[in-house]
Amino acid sequence: MLRALLILLAMLWPAFAIAEPLTFVAIASGEKVREADYEQFLEKVAPIWTRHGMRVVFRADASGDAADTFTDIVLIEVESRAGFQAYLADPAYRIIAPIRFEAVDHLAILEGARTVLPPAFEPGTPINILFQRECEAGTPGARVALVGAVKGEMADFYSETGCVRFFTTGDIPASDVLAGFAATIR
Repeated sequence: MLRALLILLAMLWPAFAIAEPLTFVAIASGEKVREADYEQFLEKVAPIWTRHGMRVVFRADASGDAADTFTDIVLIEVESRAGFQAYLADPAYRIIAPIRFEAVDHLAILEGARTVLPPAFEPGTPINILFQRECEAGTPGARVALVGAVKGEMADFYSETGCVRFFTTGDIPASDVLAGFAATIR
């Protein structure tokens, strides 16, 4: 819990100022039996996000063939740091935050600024989400400035991640890929 607080403080600290709008990539995973609780959190938080200038660009299921676990990846864009700070301080968020925390075993948050907005994905679209050291100009993704595990151990590749990229079809670069997820848009 202390580590989660320190990560949130780092995201709010002016020295880490990132161009606005901000982009967050949240990777959450947990036991399948608690996925309904995670979904409940997302339903309850949606109007709070909207109120503070936050919007979900896309949400993807990266669970694959795992029968007993879920992995959810959410790309969120935030109009301003002030809006994000207001969201974290919102009493309605503070009431529901424990729902997500208890529903997941691992939660990592990557903060940055988007490069190019990915296309509007239709539900059911298969995509690939790649974690790389650097972003190439003109490709859909987010440059990552801060990475942190909010709950659970942080995978080694996160500390080297400088870019998260999104691909629907076509060639996926083989170089500089630290990790990747095959996912389906929700």
